[in-house]
Amino acid sequence: MFLQKKFDVDEAQKNITLKIAGRAHRTFRTALAHKWLRDKKGNINHKPPSLYASFIEQDVWSAFVRKRTEDEEFLVYTIIFITCIYDIKPCINIF
Repeated sequence: MFLQKKFDVDEAQKNITLKIAGRAHRTFRTALAHKWLRDKKGNINHKPPSLYASFIEQDVWSAFVRKRTEDEEFLVYTIIFITCIYDIKPCINIF
């Protein structure tokens, strides 16, 4: 299900609106990964959370899980980002 509404904003507000929407979408994806990607035992949840199942289709969830658990480029970026933010040395050799 995609966004079906149309919002008419002037050009001056367009960039701000898109930035806010992009930030909200990234925040939502991060929250999904932290809260719902794995169960309490650390196993990957292969079905979308029931709370969001009405608008996250199975194929979209599967792609999300793959990206967050298997995509090497994404994982390397995440490690670099975390090490920069927290000023820590990575525990694995990424280079």
